[in-house]
Amino acid sequence: MVFEGICLMTNDVARLAQFYRELFETTAEGNDKHMTMNIGGLGLAIWRQALPEGLSESRMKEIRKRSYALMFSSPDLDKTYARARELGVTIQEELADQPWGGRAFVMNDSDGNRLDIFAKG
Repeated sequence: MVFEGICLMTNDVARLAQFYRELFETTAEGNDKHMTMNIGGLGLAIWRQALPEGLSESRMKEIRKRSYALMFSSPDLDKTYARARELGVTIQEELADQPWGGRAFVMNDSDGNRLDIFAKG
């Protein structure tokens, strides 16, 4: 068995795919229901899924923030951080040295999913 990637569920495939394409300067294939891209050898799929009945978009974003974190290493963390700032990304934790010996920052994508970006030390 091989781990190929992860799929994010959203109600706006184009918007979320654009976020990842711009941040990681990559391309995507698909349509307004499903898009895929490759980021550093890992597949990222974005799939349209309607919100569960009775759940607002803002509540869904809160749930997503606490459910998991996508983790990306960057060979040039300062450049990645600057790119996130340039795109107006919400930074949850500023770029800083970490107790585990590396440097990292935490941000949210346009759907509120948590992204941990770090430099391998």
